[in-house]
Amino acid sequence: MTLFSVSEILRGRVRTGADHRGCIPNRFPRYSLNNLHLSMPLTHPSSLCHWCGAVTSEGLLCPSHQGSLRQSVTITAEQIQTSQQPEKAFHLIDCFGTPHDLGAHVDIGRDPTTTGIAILHHSVSLAHAHIEKPDIGETLVIDRGSLNGTFVNGEQIAHPTALFDGDVVQFAQIAFYYAKEISIKRERAQTVGGTIRVDTIAAPFVTRLMVADTQTELIEKPPGGLLRSECGTVNLSKMEFSLLRVLAQDLLENDLLENDTGRDYLPSRVIATALDFQSIDAGSDNVRELVKRIRRKVKAIGIGQLITSRPRHGYRLAATILP
Repeated sequence: MTLFSVSEILRGRVRTGADHRGCIPNRFPRYSLNNLHLSMPLTHPSSLCHWCGAVTSEGLLCPSHQGSLRQSVTITAEQIQTSQQPEKAFHLIDCFGTPHDLGAHVDIGRDPTTTGIAILHHSVSLAHAHIEKPDIGETLVIDRGSLNGTFVNGEQIAHPTALFDGDVVQFAQIAFYYAKEISIKRERAQTVGGTIRVDTIAAPFVTRLMVADTQTELIEKPPGGLLRSECGTVNLSKMEFSLLRVLAQDLLENDLLENDTGRDYLPSRVIATALDFQSIDAGSDNVRELVKRIRRKVKAIGIGQLITSRPRHGYRLAATILP
């Protein structure tokens, strides 16, 4: 059996295909970043739709209920971020079937520091809406003077509006199901003895980098990771850490060329394929947004430029790997 490096697979030097005869599929297969060598994700038992009980491939919504939320809007799961909540008072289920457990008082908006749900979509206002669950009575959603409005079951609201189980609440173009309580139901695994396949446990990824004159460590800390140096520590989300890990892996396995020809940059489409985006529409725009977020965090603690880019070539780490 021939073994190939990560960068050979990522840069398209190895042809892959289901029939193993060298054909190239229309889209790159999605590889998992759980181990140093990329591998196809394992299959898990199916969930059941929270509303109708139909079998789902992932999440809590069947394709029909997902479709009723998505409409024609393009968004990825990584653009919907929930801050840690002190308690669970209610739930919002997004168009990917992901439940967001929320406390009694939460804000909704495009600001990444929003205490509640940050929706990184151009149609959503920075401070878009507020939801509160009083001790007695129904949950209320309140629009905060947003540009594109807040809707409940298709009707734009102008005053605090009660939410009931199964309602669709929409912030500009992004819609969610409201649920008082949720329970994750699984279809019984079709394997002998009820055994299901699970991911193997891999050692955490750690690498040491020299960025300018600063020694920096990239450390995996599920669900995301840390970027630590004498300047300070940056907390990374799962997708932010995964992007840096892909670039560090590429840097580790490929000696950078001394002449700046651009051949040592990793293309956006390759990075998007390696990352675990849940949308088939994910591409260079999503990678660019991730890079911007990482650059802002790194700049805030004064590490310096960590990621460099070159138009039509892609991205690379402005660093060297330390032993």
